[in-house]
Amino acid sequence: GCGVETCYDLACAIVEGTRSAADCVSLHPGAEVRIDGALMAISPFIGRIIARTMEGMLSALKGFNKGTIEIKIG
Repeated sequence: GCGVETCYDLACAIVEGTRSAADCVSLHPGAEVRIDGALMAISPFIGRIIARTMEGMLSALKGFNKGTIEIKIG
């Protein structure tokens, strides 16, 4: 997802100064899931599925504006 062949290659590029940690998609999964306040580990792939699914459903609602979405269940 970051455009580099492997995580090792990205790490090398970060050390060289040609890329930064912000380029790592694993550090920014697109969605954060917490259960009783504890962060649940999800892969970047699943995070993107959750984020895009929620955005897709909410975008159909009148008055929806794209931005940070926070949903709390329970």
